[in-house]
Amino acid sequence: MDVSRVHHPDPCILPILGAVAICTLPHFPYVSVWVVLACLLIWGYVALASLRAWSLPSGRVTRLLAALLFIGAMTTHEGFTIEAFVALLAIMVAMKLLEIRSHRDRMMTVILCYFLVAGGMFFGDSIGATLYKLFSILIITAVLIHVNHPGGRAAKHLKPALVLMAQALPLALILFLLFPRVQGGIWGRGHINLARTGFADSISFGDVAELATSSEVAFRVEFDDAVPPQDRLYWRGVVLWGFDGRTWTRGMDRRGGSPEYARVRRPVRYTVTLEPHNEHWIFALDLPVRTDLRHAWLLSDHSSYRWRPVTGRIIYRGTSDLDGAAPDRERRVTGPGLQLPETGNPRARSLAADLFGQAGSAEAYVQAVLAYFRDQPFYYTLQPPPLRPVFGEGSAGDANLIDRFLFESRRGFCEHFAGSFAFLMRAAGVPARVVAGYQGGERNQFGGYLVVRQSDAHAWCEVWLAGTGWVRVDPTGVVAPDRLRTNVAGALPPGEGAGLLSLSRYGVFGQWLGNTLGMLDFWNNRWNRWVMGYSAGDQQGIFFRLGIPLDDRSGWGQGLLTILVLMAAGAALFSLLLLSQPKPARDEIAAAWNDFCRKLARIGLARRPDQGPVDYLGYVAGKRPDLAPRVKKIVAAYVRLRYGTEKGEEAVSTLRRMVKSFAPEKS
Repeated sequence: MDVSRVHHPDPCILPILGAVAICTLPHFPYVSVWVVLACLLIWGYVALASLRAWSLPSGRVTRLLAALLFIGAMTTHEGFTIEAFVALLAIMVAMKLLEIRSHRDRMMTVILCYFLVAGGMFFGDSIGATLYKLFSILIITAVLIHVNHPGGRAAKHLKPALVLMAQALPLALILFLLFPRVQGGIWGRGHINLARTGFADSISFGDVAELATSSEVAFRVEFDDAVPPQDRLYWRGVVLWGFDGRTWTRGMDRRGGSPEYARVRRPVRYTVTLEPHNEHWIFALDLPVRTDLRHAWLLSDHSSYRWRPVTGRIIYRGTSDLDGAAPDRERRVTGPGLQLPETGNPRARSLAADLFGQAGSAEAYVQAVLAYFRDQPFYYTLQPPPLRPVFGEGSAGDANLIDRFLFESRRGFCEHFAGSFAFLMRAAGVPARVVAGYQGGERNQFGGYLVVRQSDAHAWCEVWLAGTGWVRVDPTGVVAPDRLRTNVAGALPPGEGAGLLSLSRYGVFGQWLGNTLGMLDFWNNRWNRWVMGYSAGDQQGIFFRLGIPLDDRSGWGQGLLTILVLMAAGAALFSLLLLSQPKPARDEIAAAWNDFCRKLARIGLARRPDQGPVDYLGYVAGKRPDLAPRVKKIVAAYVRLRYGTEKGEEAVSTLRRMVKSFAPEKS
């Protein structure tokens, strides 16, 4: 039998297993299902092996299993991604549990748990996630203490672990506030908690409707003054110029040039906390005038573009003009603003020609098309019927989607109305474009800021009118006016909107839950603004208030010196807290016995280390019979106090007096 494979019960295994599970659980939503199952199976086997004294796998089996799991982790997570490496780390720590046979193995397994906690920072940085990470660190530290001092229960080491964390807090706070901030994230990614929903550079029928079923937060907005009316809250995102008969796309590179503005009539200033959506677009209240985000700029079509994708939460200031117009030279829009496929949608083209002929001008034509949407039986719905080709059209039927929507189904979401309206405009020679973004938002009752969710996703149109410029036209507001006054749920048919993102149907419980969620969102928003959003600019502001401007070399030198001094002060405070431990209480019984032994040693009767009190009494009595009576009384008193049941200050004082009066002389 291979003795090395026999598992002996280890009191540290279960606490280590608990720490591993606590640190790994938050990663499960981001790794493959088979990684979750593998971890659970390994944990279960280790727990049963510890309780039932099962044997551990051999080194050969462990290495083979580790190789298979490594290959699986790197092939099922789309290459060398953060998710793949976190999955690999979780597998490694789980596999390490199968190899614990020495103190070194225990230590290594526990220390790897700290890396699991660090990996969680890629996926979540909310206040709840941060508190869970601190709790995980507390558990890991307590288990680490238990591994080095395994006596008793592991729970008793929570207090010293908490003391260690509290002692490290001042230094951590100094480093957070004053250590130079590096903007951007690891490998160019701010955070890895990528949004799974959001606008891309194109929109097809049904894309926005899919977003409307999500309650995820897109961004939060804090206004410097009063919040504008609900129907004025258009959050501009990407502007779409190209149309191939099915999909609206950017269609052309609109980065060059800067936007043109008429006089700013009604400026509105606000701060946006934008959640990651993995695209280049940032959102601003229509019509944006300025955005102070670094490495971002306003394009000539008044959309806001960032040079790198928004893969982490960002905070920026914006200024918009609610009553502003967007003038644009006619030569810049007659080409891209009128582009249509050469063929397709003949009925829509015929309708456009008829309505424009009756209207006589672009302004009147816009109103005529809006009246068409209002008067015909169009319906606003999240569940429009699929626009399939009719019999006989074949593959060419994909070019007639606008016809089938305008004249057959007449049921759609905002992208259906915006896309078909823009088509009718262009078919009559009126430049038009589609704008994708958000409309509306929900006001947080605790913080007064606006929460814009994916369910507020919206698409509308802009038409170019001579002498005025680009004018926003929202055909959805004609078909479903409640969409602009309330929200998506309020505008949908009763069967669709009754339970969509609404808690009111749950009565008092729903109201309580809504208030609780609002409070949690308020604290999360504060956390994101003042902690997770703490930037290099905020840090420079702190130094500026301290009288150290960081705009030249001398300022940076003073700032660096300040950081070093504060770090030294934090280290000194940390050392002081460590060294100022309370001294243990004096053992008066041991002190009296040691004094007694020293007095006898001075006359040549030293006690050997292996001699107990009774043996020492026999040794002294044999050498000096004249001292035997007094030595016997002192030894008896000491034995009663140290090993017997006699207690109390009076008995200790008696022993001390007897030792103090004992003054043996050499023979």
